[in-house]
Amino acid sequence: AALQARLAKLEEVPDDKVVLVVDQLEELFTLCHDPDEQRRFGERLAALAVEERVRVVVTLRDDFLIRAQSLIALRDRFARGLLLLATPEPEELVRILVEPARRVGYRFEDPALVTEMVDAVAGKPGALPLLSFTATTLWQLRDRHFQQLTRKAYGSIGGVAGAGFFRVDGRQR
Repeated sequence: AALQARLAKLEEVPDDKVVLVVDQLEELFTLCHDPDEQRRFGERLAALAVEERVRVVVTLRDDFLIRAQSLIALRDRFARGLLLLATPEPEELVRILVEPARRVGYRFEDPALVTEMVDAVAGKPGALPLLSFTATTLWQLRDRHFQQLTRKAYGSIGGVAGAGFFRVDGRQR
């Protein structure tokens, strides 16, 4: 409702256009457990998507696509506007891990760690978000003195599989 109120201000500037990006739509299912609220959100999003001056872009992990189809108001929209982005190949995942750190003067302490991380997610649903979350957590735990992402930090978070359950303060979620 708050979003619709903000978008109503579009009427004040007739030539304005809006691109609404809903990143990680899967959180509608993981963080909201009320089917009525999920349905209402889907209906509001669908209503916005038919507005002439509004474009809606939704990102969603592939393993949540079937659940998103349960939002009847969005089902037709998904069918007409779906663009699947496949998980990058392992060589690209390596680049995705190494290049951002390299650009700011950091490196992986053990180059084999990069391969280990990629091997842990390659070909699995949700590989890129999981790898991204792990890399972000490693970055938060980086060795600033030696400008490295370390195997010790990787082990402390439980590797790729454990990263989602780790908090930077060192405690489990």
